[in-house]
Amino acid sequence: MLASARLKRFIMGLIRTGLCGSLLGLVALGYCQPALAASFSQAQVRISNSFPNPDDSASTDGPNVVSVSNSGVTLSAQSDIGSGSVGLQVEVPAGGYGNNLSSSATWSDGWTGTSLTATSPIGAVITLDGSIDTTFYDAWVSGTNWNGYFSLLFRYEVGDDQTFQVSMAADSEAPNISAFFDRTNITANLIFTPDATDPTRTHFSMSYATPVFAMASGGFFDALTLSYQSSGQPPSVDAIHTFRTQLGSPDPTVSFSSDSGRTFGIPAPEPSTAELEAIALAGIAVAAVCRSMLPA
Repeated sequence: MLASARLKRFIMGLIRTGLCGSLLGLVALGYCQPALAASFSQAQVRISNSFPNPDDSASTDGPNVVSVSNSGVTLSAQSDIGSGSVGLQVEVPAGGYGNNLSSSATWSDGWTGTSLTATSPIGAVITLDGSIDTTFYDAWVSGTNWNGYFSLLFRYEVGDDQTFQVSMAADSEAPNISAFFDRTNITANLIFTPDATDPTRTHFSMSYATPVFAMASGGFFDALTLSYQSSGQPPSVDAIHTFRTQLGSPDPTVSFSSDSGRTFGIPAPEPSTAELEAIALAGIAVAAVCRSMLPA
């Protein structure tokens, strides 16, 4: 099947990028559940405590936010395929936190459609909006070292070749923040704004409309992933509802629908003459009932 083959390639792509093992396990779990077919949406969070204390972990297959808390730290994640979004939030108390944190949120979807040609022109609008500790942002700007390990990755794939990625990472070195689409550096599209009321937080945002690319008119596959790992003194991050994608086509004859129920290029059907007459008759009947209830 087309979607199955693309899902296998997506998983191999994750392996090549070296994402955390928990994320790979999550994707494999979704792939191995026949009921989910080519479309799945899952999120998981984990706080790895020192031995002999058990880990704090939770996961969900639906769009609900999943959270765990420990010693003043709350880690949350969400994957909502219905809105085409994933998100993450981690609150760290003053003075930092020593245990390891990890989370992932991912969904994948198969699209089918029709067109007059073998390929269809497709484009994506990708938005990102959140906040992060100002100390992390300042370390990136100044090139100073960061204490501990931190990695935050947003990744969106369409078909076999089109990949969007935003990453924030540090490992006892100067932090790195970068954004790419189809191997083109688009970091300049990221906007950082100091919080007007809380100087400890810096907002980051991005709205990027990709160049138009060709997709097979019979169907294609897309996947959105968020992964997060940290240890030492991780920064607080708030991006729980804010990484979102939307597909479309500049060709009005192109229409697609996904396994999860998303659509683009498919207008709502206009009511037929018979349906309009039925609506009018129903309105007349309701008006007659209302008049009969009025006092004489």
